Amino acid sequence: MSKIILEHIFPTALYTVQLGGMEKIHKDLIDYIYSLKGVSKQKHNKYKASSQGGWHSSFLDTDVPEVKTLCQELFPPLNPIVEGLGWDLENYKIKCDSIWSIINPKYAYNTSHVHKGSLLSVAYYLKVPKGGNAGSFVIKDPRSFATFFPPALLKKDKGGENITPQQPPETIGCTNGQSNAIEIEPKEGLMVIFPSWLEHKVTQNLSDSIDPDRIVISFNVSQEMKITPLKR
Repeated sequence: MSKIILEHIFPTALYTVQLGGMEKIHKDLIDYIYSLKGVSKQKHNKYKASSQGGWHSSFLDTDVPEVKTLCQELFPPLNPIVEGLGWDLENYKIKCDSIWSIINPKYAYNTSHVHKGSLLSVAYYLKVPKGGNAGSFVIKDPRSFATFFPPALLKKDKGGENITPQQPPETIGCTNGQSNAIEIEPKEGLMVIFPSWLEHKVTQNLSDSIDPDRIVISFNVSQEMKITPLKR
């Protein structure tokens, strides 16, 4: 038999980081976000973008202590990521373009969208209702033509023995590169980093928790040229 060579072309990088010991930072920032929501729903919700049934803040001030403290924890993991992507860190620095928060109560969701004008985007989960079923972060295959005529896939049961046919349209999960969408379950302290052009959405929050709000902090990342002092 001839040798078969597999090459993965046009890969899309997706990164997740689980942060620990963030309880105090989360509590302070959650209190601050709820205070913003209470001040003026009308002012902030005009930025709702993809949010359906939820509350979307305006851009947050990174000089506010609660926001600044979180940013100090979220930015260090970005350094090795952008280095691995080959970014020029000698002449450019990482810049946070914008940062905002979304509160999704029960039945709220976010429609499919991209983040224009940025290089990377980040979703960080501050609060996830207990018991699960609070809505998943779903990333769509960016290769639009690949979803025109998807194959019927084989799906194994949990024991890995019985195989039953599965017919798309939409297959959620990782099936050896043959899915047209990937689903990530939110967890408190989970940071998801992805290319800003990657289409994504958030499914409906169906939590039965007595406190069903799911709260996320999102921000966009780009490059900013470093200013070199002129030689005299």
